Amino acid sequence: MKEHPFRTFVDLIQFDQETRALHQDLSVLEDEVVELETKKQQFILALEEAKNAAISLKKEVDANELAMKEIDQLEAEKKKKIDEVSSQREYKSVQTELASINRKQRAVEERLIDLWNKYEAAQKQYEKQQEEHVNRMKELDEEISKKKTNIANVIAAIEGREKDRLAIKKELPEEWLEKYAAMRMRVTNPVVPVVGGSCSACFYPIPQQDLLMLKARKLLQCKSCYRLLYLKPEEQEQKEEAVNNEQEMGQT
Repeated sequence: MKEHPFRTFVDLIQFDQETRALHQDLSVLEDEVVELETKKQQFILALEEAKNAAISLKKEVDANELAMKEIDQLEAEKKKKIDEVSSQREYKSVQTELASINRKQRAVEERLIDLWNKYEAAQKQYEKQQEEHVNRMKELDEEISKKKTNIANVIAAIEGREKDRLAIKKELPEEWLEKYAAMRMRVTNPVVPVVGGSCSACFYPIPQQDLLMLKARKLLQCKSCYRLLYLKPEEQEQKEEAVNNEQEMGQT
């Protein structure tokens, strides 16, 4: 073990922060893949709905065309019958039936024209979506493939860092590692630097005596949030400069 492992401890903190960033990247990538897969399903569902809409309208068209044929056949029968009637009364009765049939014809014809227009529009929409669907599916599959490749790379990077972390841990006192591990279970940033004489996480002012101990590379906990504290090199330089200035002023 090194005589002064504090620098190594700071390295471990930074190493773990970088690893945590990789885990966050991994989580983002996995969420993006789920989102893309959801989009694929939405496009598939939309295409299926467009197809079903066209099919449903075609069935209505067919049903109304059949109804029109039946009405036309009935009209032909009545027209034939009108030539065979033997009385004025029968003639008027058949004429009344023909008038009713003609009204039904016009209604069914209007309905049929409307349905044909709707069916043709629905069919065109379905064909348009089919073309877009092929291109969009290709784009989404390519995006998903890229994301999954990135995921595999990030996972490999995370797994590769495990050996490096073990090597760093070997250089550190077990007591430090135990405290660090305990804090990591509680918060995402278990070790924070002292900035401006205060804990950079909760801003609790660090007593002067503790600052001196931190300067001597002792591992302390914040008395407010209990995170582990350390002095950055620049903070140590500032503290040393302040102490030197105080000593010079005392001598004068």
